[in-house]
Amino acid sequence: EILGREHLKCCGRDANLDGAESTMPPPPVLFGKHQHKLDFVSDSGVQTMLVSNCYQDEQQTQLSQTHIHKYDVVIDATGNPNGLTLAMNLCRPMGTLVLKSTCAAGVKGFHSAPIVIDELT
Repeated sequence: EILGREHLKCCGRDANLDGAESTMPPPPVLFGKHQHKLDFVSDSGVQTMLVSNCYQDEQQTQLSQTHIHKYDVVIDATGNPNGLTLAMNLCRPMGTLVLKSTCAAGVKGFHSAPIVIDELT
């Protein structure tokens, strides 16, 4: 169950349904820095995207409106404070953020306020 999304409709379309809404959930999206690593899952049905494509500027300081707060469940396994910050910004308010990183412990500049304000679980 995804809290606040009890009536979640899938945004994908199934060609066999002649334009009717699909009953299948959208495929998971895997973000990564290296295309050659993303290619490992290319035949699995997982959509892949380079992290650099999440940003609207080359300095990677401003997230694209296409991705900010868009995802219901985000898993961070980067082990990097910047990865955790990106994961928090990708996760929608009241979404689920799964941490498989230990980078937050003792990191200078880490702010947990967005986790609390956006009620991430």
